[in-house]
Amino acid sequence: MKNFLVISLLSLIFLPTSAFAVCEVDGNTVVYVNGILTNKRDAQDDTYFLKTKFEAETGRTDVKFLNGYNQSHLAGAGDFIESVSQFSGSPISDYDFNTILLQIHPQVTTRKILLVGHSQGTFYTNEIYKYLTENGEPKDSVGVYNVATPASFTAGDGAYLTSANDKVINSVRTFAPKTKQPLPANIDIPLTPQEAADKFGGHSFSGVYLTGAAGRIISEIGGALKKLATAEVPDATNAGCFTPPPENFSYRAQQTLFAVADPIASGAVSTAIASVKAGLAVNAALGSAVATAARGFSNAAAVIFAFEQSAPPASDLDVRRPSEISRSSTPSVPPSGDVFPRGDTLPAL
Repeated sequence: MKNFLVISLLSLIFLPTSAFAVCEVDGNTVVYVNGILTNKRDAQDDTYFLKTKFEAETGRTDVKFLNGYNQSHLAGAGDFIESVSQFSGSPISDYDFNTILLQIHPQVTTRKILLVGHSQGTFYTNEIYKYLTENGEPKDSVGVYNVATPASFTAGDGAYLTSANDKVINSVRTFAPKTKQPLPANIDIPLTPQEAADKFGGHSFSGVYLTGAAGRIISEIGGALKKLATAEVPDATNAGCFTPPPENFSYRAQQTLFAVADPIASGAVSTAIASVKAGLAVNAALGSAVATAARGFSNAAAVIFAFEQSAPPASDLDVRRPSEISRSSTPSVPPSGDVFPRGDTLPAL
């Protein structure tokens, strides 16, 4: 047993050195960064939908697709706060940003990287581009393509796609100052009756953008990949394809905090929503004025946690691996949600 522990510890110390030894000069990697309130499987499904569409449209199978997973925290409250701070240009935490980079570091095996973001994920793609190009990666080898972006720019002068019918981004425009306005809409994706009836409709990556504008998205991603060029980076042996951020004390402390707080927050919210639903039923039966206020709170909670009340997807989106067909797919208010209750405050990013 003691020998096993020693071998395990030595493996942790020495394996990363050999694992990052190869970085292809000619290959391409697309890293998709999801929006808020997206569980990991849904983020991976979105990545798979994108890969499937790309291969079907281009006939290419030489591009690697990865999900740089943007995790939700504190039952969505942490995402909301971080989104607002990113929108202002001063992120209050670098934990998720660092986590995405640390996650993809051993997975990226090509010098050329295209970052594809959706919703809040577009803030991260812009930030990752800045990090990579300031930490040794040539600007010519890194690109950005953003979808449904609340940001006012795309890093590296990259292309983007935002629908005029994206209700979430349109809501952002109503409160954003002139200097922080999201990039203007550059496509009009028609909404299904279900999306049109949803006050946060028109924003889903797979359910709206890949369904209604796959040809343009794939064409523009293909164009962005063609623009990427590689250059040998000195002293890159055994370092992987880019330099990851350090896992310092601050990062570990935040990691520990979220490991404890996230499950507690999710459990508390689930209990609260169940209580609200029960309260609504009682109040509706009584016909009291309290029911009106409770309904308002319940609607807000339902939007925040839309993934708990999501509708089934359109059948033509069901292009996942056979092992995943049984689970529910992207709803009209996606589990990625990327939707916070707007009310009189900020919509989702």
